[in-house]
Amino acid sequence: MSSYDCVLPIDFNCFENVLLPGALRVLAGELNIRDFVAAYIPKPNEDYIDEYCLSRSYVCVPAYVNLFRSPIESWSVKNIASTSAYSEHVDCVTAAANRSEWILSCWDMIFTFAVQQRCAIDVMSNINDTHNGAYTHLDNFSEVSVAGAKNGWRFLHELYDFEWLSEKHVYQYRRRRSAPDELFDLLENLFLGMRCLPALFPAQLPPSWPAYDNISFQGYLFPQEVRALAAYIPEMREAAKSDDELFPVFADIVQRSADCGAGLITIQSGL
Repeated sequence: MSSYDCVLPIDFNCFENVLLPGALRVLAGELNIRDFVAAYIPKPNEDYIDEYCLSRSYVCVPAYVNLFRSPIESWSVKNIASTSAYSEHVDCVTAAANRSEWILSCWDMIFTFAVQQRCAIDVMSNINDTHNGAYTHLDNFSEVSVAGAKNGWRFLHELYDFEWLSEKHVYQYRRRRSAPDELFDLLENLFLGMRCLPALFPAQLPPSWPAYDNISFQGYLFPQEVRALAAYIPEMREAAKSDDELFPVFADIVQRSADCGAGLITIQSGL
């Protein structure tokens, strides 16, 4: 199976202070999913967000929702997944999914469209890939520039060793190349599942990349972190292989996002 992935520039203020509070209201039972879609997804695609998804309940365990009332800076997998509230959430969602009351793929899809349509920023990238733009713009929202990839980003393989863990269906990454710790931290927060989002299951054994093609939010960077990552473009370019045609697209998106104060978010199967 193949995933078509993207690094998406976002208005982080919109993401943190508009979209996420709306999502938490849905998960707390304070906002109907239809009203959320109407408010946050201007162009809902009925092929994906259909009546089946709109008729589900997405209410979560209150203690789990409360984990995300804390500042977003604390939403690490380490902090969230180690709590009893998270374990209770997993048990409840699994039981509800078995009864077809909660469909994980529906919430993943709805949240993805909301991020793409409500919070995305077009940073006006003018770099073209050799695939007729297939990896430089969103498929369903083509006016937005992104850094796309197929099955993850090749340049990471020059910085990390990775191991296939069949029982978890993930590739676990280990730092290999000599590079600053800050660069590794930034890459892992953007790509390798170190951070959580509400009602989206966190990565298994981070730093890791999933070996399936379902939607997965792999990480995000705050605007100040994007600026820090842009400073490391020369080091990343040195690590990237000369035939890695998608690294220049990624580097351009990072630099343009840094210049305009945008955040970045990585969505596996979100291109």
